[in-house]
Amino acid sequence: TNMAQGTMVDGSLVINVSGPGVVAKGGNTSAYAKSVTLSANETATIYSDGAAGTMTLSGFIGSTALTQAAKTVTFVGKAASFTATANAITKAGYSLSSLAADSVTVGTDIVTFVAKDSAGNALTTAAQNRNSNFYCISSDTAVIGASTTGPGTNLYVAASYSAADAVWDCNMVVRSAGTATVTVADSFTVGSSAVTSSAVSITTASKTGKIGTIAFEDEKGVAKTTFNVGDKAIIRVTAKNAAGTTVGMASATGDAQTGLFTGLTWTRPFANGGSFSDGVFTLSGSTFVNGVETFVVYMPSTAATIAWSGSTSDGTNDTATAVSGTITVVNPTDAVVKAEVAAATAAADAATDAALQAIDAANAATDAA
Repeated sequence: TNMAQGTMVDGSLVINVSGPGVVAKGGNTSAYAKSVTLSANETATIYSDGAAGTMTLSGFIGSTALTQAAKTVTFVGKAASFTATANAITKAGYSLSSLAADSVTVGTDIVTFVAKDSAGNALTTAAQNRNSNFYCISSDTAVIGASTTGPGTNLYVAASYSAADAVWDCNMVVRSAGTATVTVADSFTVGSSAVTSSAVSITTASKTGKIGTIAFEDEKGVAKTTFNVGDKAIIRVTAKNAAGTTVGMASATGDAQTGLFTGLTWTRPFANGGSFSDGVFTLSGSTFVNGVETFVVYMPSTAATIAWSGSTSDGTNDTATAVSGTITVVNPTDAVVKAEVAAATAAADAATDAALQAIDAANAATDAA
């Protein structure tokens, strides 16, 4: 419009489309095209043509391009790929517990994945895919199931999108110790799916059995059996099940493992200030990681041999696993004193020997004269 004269200016605007998608004048869905010419007061509507990618809209008046920059619109297609990862607990190296009581916690977000279309765009909706869902499919519902009521017949659960984490996730149920795979797919079975992820292997370990080992380390994590008096040391307790597998965990913040040892006794207490105070190793909380609990202790102020003995809780009486060991606490000043005394004694003995040899020499000279 010519605002100064108040009259309409004749002209037209050509909109060209490159890339995916089409345009149509107004809402005329029967006239999709890659180019549309608009007169005054007319509008154009853009539509997806089913292809994923970025549409670029360029405007021209006659053959002269608009000084206004071209506009872009991204069309997201249906899923063409899934990249699946075992959940954060497994990624951090933790085992998963197969205890029924832990199933709800362990199975939450057991697999996370990113879905992308053919153009590499991350998807936040499954609306364009079959059934409008993505699925996590277990290879063995006796190990990792889709139901809390039993192994069931369904191998799959529907995934949900987490906007906060920008990933899709699946909640499943860990049912028993073992190994199973979980595959992300766009249908209810791997065989019927057009798109699937690589199978993610997940191993679960039961906490039953309760076989423990006890090891001592210095502050740098170096295994030791001899410490100086007053030294700070780390006791590393590893909890395993009856099969010798590191026990499971329900979460990254630790899953309590109680009653690991029975009848455990110590011949000498440690000094105050450490975290080991119950004498029986209570394994719980955030320091119990991947079946291993650590305790800080300080060695006594006098030299001693510290021994421990007892058994683990994998059986009773003669069927339980015996636990025993010793560490030696030494006083380095004792060694220095002993060395000094030995050196002084040796020097005195040498002086005495020299004096006796001098007397023998004098006597020999007298006899000769």
